[in-house]
Amino acid sequence: ISSGNLTVRGWDGVQKEAQRSTAIRAGGRAAEDSSLTATIPSHDWGASAQWTRNNAWHLQSFSVGADFRHYQGDFNEVDFSTTGCPNAPCGTLTQRVSSGGDQSLSGAFLQAIMAPITNLSVEASARVDQWNNNNGHSFTTNAAGVRSDATYADKSAGAFSPRLGARYQVHSTFSLHGAVYKAFRAPNLAELYRKQVSSTSITIPNPYLSAENAEGREVGFDLQPIDWMQLKG
Repeated sequence: ISSGNLTVRGWDGVQKEAQRSTAIRAGGRAAEDSSLTATIPSHDWGASAQWTRNNAWHLQSFSVGADFRHYQGDFNEVDFSTTGCPNAPCGTLTQRVSSGGDQSLSGAFLQAIMAPITNLSVEASARVDQWNNNNGHSFTTNAAGVRSDATYADKSAGAFSPRLGARYQVHSTFSLHGAVYKAFRAPNLAELYRKQVSSTSITIPNPYLSAENAEGREVGFDLQPIDWMQLKG
């Protein structure tokens, strides 16, 4: 397309996970009793596109692109008493909890690679992102059938992530490189709404998490005196 290369990608996936947690009875692992069962359905879909053109506008390469992802998931759990096992109230239902929400992430980026002078390569890029959390909820029903609902306000945020890097070939076997950049990561649905159960711990979600942001600076070298030996730092 106009002497460039266009790549388009799309995906759509559905997953349903089943989970069971148990409590070990006193006296060893002779018996275990269910403390929680859960079904975790999720739906993930999105698309991306990138256009790249080489050796144009005095650049080695120029790329522009965009992507979008939508993810929806729930954690539907049933909790059971493990008190007094194997006698009552062991095995009785204590509560049902359904929590989840959906998240949309979208972004656009551009990148240019140039060689302003011999042996010097410069890469400049920038990316703009936005993420939206919607329909966050946690519905709890106790053993008596009384339901309490918690809903969370929709939330959106954005980030600008520029990057500038350079590489200078001092010698055919030795080069120097450096870069400065910003980075961004939005909290995912599991961190926001999903309880995570392992053999040793239970991680409680936090629907009020904000994004993580970082600023990076790095310098380094690459030495390859012979074909089978390379040293980087």
